[in-house]
Amino acid sequence: LAANAAFADLVGGDAADGDRASGGLLAWVAPGDRARLGAYYRRLFTGQAEPDRHEIRLTTAAGAEVWAEAVDQVIDWQGAPAVQTLLVEVSGRVRAREALAQSEQRYRDLVENSVQGLIVHRDNKPLYVNKTFAEMCGWDGPEEVMRFESVDQYIAPEERDRLREYRERRVRGEPAPPGYVFRGLRKDGSRFWMETRHARILWDGEPAVQSVAFDVTKRVEAEAALRKSRQRFRDFAESASDWFWETDAEHRFTGFRGGRSEKAIGLVGAGVGDSALDMRIADDDDENWHQHRADVEARRPIRQYRFAARDLEGSLRHLRISARPLMADDGRFLGYRGTATDITVEVESRRHADRAQQRLIDALESMPAALALFDADEKLVMCNAQYREFFPSMRDLLVPGTSVETFIRHWVANDFLADAVEDREQFIQDRLAQFRNPVGAQVQHLADGRWFQLVDKKLDDGGTIRIRIEVTELKRVEAEVTALNQELESRVAARTRDLAGKSDLLEATFESISEGFALFDSDDRLVFCNERYREFARPIGHLIKPGVPYETLLRATVESGVIEHPGDGAEAKIQGRLARHRHPRGNFEVKLGDGRWLIIAERRTRDGGTALVQTDITDVKRAEQEARSILDASPFAVGVTRLKDGKFLYVNSPHAALYRLDAAGLEGRRATQFWADLEDRERFLETFRRDGRVPATEVRMKRLDGSIFWAILAWERMPLFGDDTVLFWVHDTSESRAKTYRLIDSTVPL
Repeated sequence: LAANAAFADLVGGDAADGDRASGGLLAWVAPGDRARLGAYYRRLFTGQAEPDRHEIRLTTAAGAEVWAEAVDQVIDWQGAPAVQTLLVEVSGRVRAREALAQSEQRYRDLVENSVQGLIVHRDNKPLYVNKTFAEMCGWDGPEEVMRFESVDQYIAPEERDRLREYRERRVRGEPAPPGYVFRGLRKDGSRFWMETRHARILWDGEPAVQSVAFDVTKRVEAEAALRKSRQRFRDFAESASDWFWETDAEHRFTGFRGGRSEKAIGLVGAGVGDSALDMRIADDDDENWHQHRADVEARRPIRQYRFAARDLEGSLRHLRISARPLMADDGRFLGYRGTATDITVEVESRRHADRAQQRLIDALESMPAALALFDADEKLVMCNAQYREFFPSMRDLLVPGTSVETFIRHWVANDFLADAVEDREQFIQDRLAQFRNPVGAQVQHLADGRWFQLVDKKLDDGGTIRIRIEVTELKRVEAEVTALNQELESRVAARTRDLAGKSDLLEATFESISEGFALFDSDDRLVFCNERYREFARPIGHLIKPGVPYETLLRATVESGVIEHPGDGAEAKIQGRLARHRHPRGNFEVKLGDGRWLIIAERRTRDGGTALVQTDITDVKRAEQEARSILDASPFAVGVTRLKDGKFLYVNSPHAALYRLDAAGLEGRRATQFWADLEDRERFLETFRRDGRVPATEVRMKRLDGSIFWAILAWERMPLFGDDTVLFWVHDTSESRAKTYRLIDSTVPL
């Protein structure tokens, strides 16, 4: 009745003209299909069939066959029922379907006649076996193998437990070897070597295992070489850096690979097609950069080059790369292939440690007392400027590593002491014994007339801190007081006040911080970890394998005591740590069962996984403890207050005794409670904000019972106990002032 232009295009002619026009749609249908299609349309007109979607094979005007998908609908046309047919050409789909059917037939032929044995099984019961597998096992045909009650029947008895464990792990979705070699069992009872490869598949809509088998009896001797090759691969994978990268001859990135390849683009702030030479921050370490450019231009290997770059968020990152040039067979340079590691945490940790150490050294250098630190082997670790100035002739010896015995022998050989030494060797041994077992302060009189007070204190790690305070002036005043009269006692007291503010402080040496790294996927299963991570959790090392859930590792650390997590009871510790792991919110510290401390940083990856970095901060923790030990051992009144609110964070015993309290009674209180005049404190704060320190100054202080006393007070800015703090020295001068006033009263008549 009607046909549009699209139909004409489909059949390649004018549908309204020609010999076929009177024949309607059936005239264009391939002859072999006309009878079937005509019967269908007759049933459709009589209501015996419902319109449906079907395929029609048409013959074009040029005699070619095309396939079309037809959708029929009965409509009213000029007052009479008619069929409207919508046609869409699907020749390509039909040909593809036919090709697929042919391909499937070829695949079946290939599988049945393959030189590889093939068996599909579920719950250890064979579902399919090809002829090659049956012949390999010495059976007459696949039908005999299909009657097996279990696949164990073709496995040697001594191998069955191992292989059964592999199969069960594979069915549970746990890691299992994809292939292995084992002793097979033939029908006649003889053994042979079989290698199988396995994959999980769907068979009739349900999970099953497909195994491909090879008779490798003649290749058993090659197994040792194969195991070595696999071990080399595992060693390489274990020692590999965070990700791999490649560039072309123009140094443009061509790809990123590895466990963190998706994160790599965000870290370096560059992607495929960007130049590797543009990542570096301008003017950063120009000398090393120029050498790196020279290596790249000369196409030399890149070894451990470090540089700073900004990631896609603009944050500063530190990276370390190594690479080797790629050359074509004809000698053309193709680019570089290398590894990259994000060392931001390591660099920032080292910088933080260096800054903290420098602040501590600066504070020790500014101390009014001479200080030297010796290690457990009696070797010099460091000394401050005061110590070097006291003994200018010993400057060449005052270097790290010089033993205390060397210093003592130098003193004796150069007659430093005022008193003659008759038995020099005995004197040296006595001084060494005093150094090793200090019993209190000693006073030394040197040949040049100077007097020193010497205090040695043992540290928890076996080291010794030595403090020297020059008391020459004090000795002179004391001698004059003895020779003249009590009036000179006021001068001694004044000098004593000048000397009383001198104190001690521990220098903590931070060692390099190493890190452990682990990556978990979006299902919270382990993807990769390095050896440092394994070392931190060595007691549970047998569990640390790719695919193991994070919760499994966590429970093992709690049960074994590898990490001391906070919380009451094992389950509370586990749930608390899981919540923090699944919702990272900043770094936090944990203590290992062996006494070491870690700082843990976790970040979510773009694919929903979690990256975990563990940094060893044991040295930092030990340094804080050593600082507290030295302050506890100090003979002077020493305290630490928090700068922002003036609260006491620490006081030693002499300081607590000064206020007639114990240390616990002072810690947590505000320093303002102990100033007799708060205006004095405001002047201290003004000087401190301007200069960063306040030199020894005499002020009035107050105890909690309201009693007033005079004291010499000095402030130094010092970051301790993880906060911005003030370190201060206090010396009670009330008695000295009282003596002065009594002396003045007694000398007025004169």
